[in-house]
This record gives sequence, structure tokens and C-alpha cells, in this order.
Amino acid sequence: MKKVIIGIGVVALAGGIAWTIKKDYLPWRKAETSQYGHGPGKLGMAGAANKLFEEGGAAVRINYPETWTVQAVWGSKTWPVKTDVAIFAAPKSDVKVTLEEYTVKQSLVDYVDGMVKERTAEGWKQWGERQYISTDRADITVITWQVTGANGQVRMRQQALVEKGNKLVMAEADCALGDWRTYSGVFWEMWKSLVAI
Repeated sequence: MKKVIIGIGVVALAGGIAWTIKKDYLPWRKAETSQYGHGPGKLGMAGAANKLFEEGGAAVRINYPETWTVQAVWGSKTWPVKTDVAIFAAPKSDVKVTLEEYTVKQSLVDYVDGMVKERTAEGWKQWGERQYISTDRADITVITWQVTGANGQVRMRQQALVEKGNKLVMAEADCALGDWRTYSGVFWEMWKSLVAI
């Protein structure tokens, strides 16, 4: 009887491992390796985020591609709790990243939850799940949206948020759907460098 129970346990364990490989590991491996050997993709064409922008007044740092233009607008209040910091623009396109600072009375998690509800009510469609970047300097929450304008044009918006005390910094990328594949890697590199100091 003891051997039968052990045999059933071994078969169940082997079945569980096989099921996990089929349902979890193989799709992950296919997704991760589908572009292997194809080079860096279009990231090289869009530029690497290798130039530092630092604004002491807003206490924020972020890297951006050196070919992009940057307009520091620190201090322009758009409403009582939000201050614009800078606008980064890619050359020869309408791709831009806006950097903003907010004074908040809630945690990053609560703020993001509220923002998701507001944007969804406005008709924005969340594109995938929330993503997170953890560095030795910050924990960053990233949300990607697909937004259809009044003219029917679809745009992609991606927001990266980081907090420091009662200050929250949001970097928001905005580009046409057609530019998303070209610039999404650049945005991700920028988000990894985002720090509220």
C-alpha cells in the first residue's frame, strides 16, 4: 500500500511539472526568445537614453536621448498641486515625454489606483498590466494606455510614477500608435533612470 501511495505521488509530481512546463515555461520562452538574433531592433534608430537632465528645484533626475530637445519649464503651475518640470521632444516627430511633479496626500499605490479609475472613466484603455521597475534608487510604477482621440487617431501614452515623501513625479510619454514600437524601448530606458531626489 505504501508503494502505491508513493507511486501516485511521483506520477502527480511528474504531471504537475509537465503541466507547468507546457502552460507557463514554454510560452514564456517563446515570447522571450522570438526576437533573439535580430539585433537591437529599432532602439538604436530612436536613440539611447544617455544624457542626464537634472532639475534641482523640482528635485528630479532622468536620462534622455542626446538628440532630443528639452525645454525646462520648472515653476509653471498648471493647477495648485501640479508643477510642470520639463518637456522632452524627439527630433522630426511628435513624440514627447512630459515630466511633472505633484504634491499628494496619499501613497503612490492609492494615487495610481485613483488615476486608473479616472482615466478609464475618460475612455482610456489600459494596455496590459501595470509594470514595475525597482532600482537601487527608486521603485517606479509604469502604466501604458491606448487613447483614441476625437479624430479617431490612436495614440499610446505611458506613465512612469515615482514618489518621494509627499511629492510624486510622473513622466508621461505620448506618441502615435505607429511610433510606439520604435520608441517604447527608449521610454523604458528613461523610466529606469527616473529618480525623485
